[in-house]
Amino acid sequence: MPPLRSHKKSRLGCLQCKKRRVKCDENGPPCSSCTFRKVECVYPDNASSSTSGTSPQTQTQSPTPQSQQPATERKPVDPKNLPVLDPSNTLSLELMHKYSTETYKSICSSPADSAAWQVTIPQRALHFPFLMDGLLSVAALHTATTKGPEEASEYIDMAVGFQTRSLEPFQRSIQHISPENCDAVFAYSIFTIVHGIAVPELTYITRASSTAATDTSSRLERIFVLFELVQGTAEINKMFGQTLQRTFHNSEDYWAGSSTALEAEDNEAFHRLHDINNQENHDLDPRKFQLMEDAIAQLRMCCQRYRGHQDPGSVLTWLAIVDREFVRFLREKDILAILMLVHWGFLLGQLDGKAWWALRFGLALVNEGLESLNQETHVYATDLTAAWLAYRNALSVFSHGAC
Repeated sequence: MPPLRSHKKSRLGCLQCKKRRVKCDENGPPCSSCTFRKVECVYPDNASSSTSGTSPQTQTQSPTPQSQQPATERKPVDPKNLPVLDPSNTLSLELMHKYSTETYKSICSSPADSAAWQVTIPQRALHFPFLMDGLLSVAALHTATTKGPEEASEYIDMAVGFQTRSLEPFQRSIQHISPENCDAVFAYSIFTIVHGIAVPELTYITRASSTAATDTSSRLERIFVLFELVQGTAEINKMFGQTLQRTFHNSEDYWAGSSTALEAEDNEAFHRLHDINNQENHDLDPRKFQLMEDAIAQLRMCCQRYRGHQDPGSVLTWLAIVDREFVRFLREKDILAILMLVHWGFLLGQLDGKAWWALRFGLALVNEGLESLNQETHVYATDLTAAWLAYRNALSVFSHGAC
């Protein structure tokens, strides 16, 4: 192989060419390479050319004060071009203030996550419009809880509008999960759960006295839809758990509290759920049997974790981790699936008075679930204690008295 020709090396090329490791013709700025690529051409301080177009060599030999002119001059901002507050963005500022000072506290599951939900998620929302709409939606619902019926209805309508607008872009994002958007998708899923729980009860409270009839079955139907909307949240945590840790700094094992002992009545209820599954599905449909066993085990873990941590996340999690096919059995009013949903309603009822979005949704869901199983004999319970007795009676009936 012939020896390489010696060549003269120059240190006067532009920074773009140096970065790309290509030869610069040094006839700039801009050099011919940057001109062709339509990128900004910048020379090192000791080799930058003047705006008059002289070569780097010439400028290095005889620099003059006149040649040190700024490439661009900042023009003062015209006050006429500044954004002006109008009713639409005033509302956005109001809701963002509500979220960043109050609402976020009712969503984070631990003090370690507080900064993420208060600061990081609003910052991320600036880059993901669907997340911003989800954030504004829960803030509007929270604001509605502090208003009279007429004004509250307006905020509820706004919340529903934000949520509706966000669904399509969210569905597109969830089809292309990546490290860049996984935290935004995860946070939006939590907002969606809160929205889905709060809207039915807030709507019922603010409009029960109106002439329009209230749809008493809406809570069950909305829960069915909610199950479907948040499917994928658990997969996000499995696929991008370490990435999510950069946003949500809670390093604790989420299921660390699942070893907390349950009370005897809880254990008995879970035993009866297993008993019903054995009788109904073990021999007839092994696949359904295993799906139901998994759902019961996941519900038990959520109950145990709530007993240990008393956090909203323990309650919300079950919606996201059950199998998608479980929702089909719910829609078909499968007895066992409805009984599990009722049991989850009792868990949600524990947040009544603790989380603004829980309201009395848990008790209402328990009543509607039990009524769907036996419309003729069910008597609406006025509190969780009475509802628990009705639930245990239903378990006894459907398990044929077996323990």
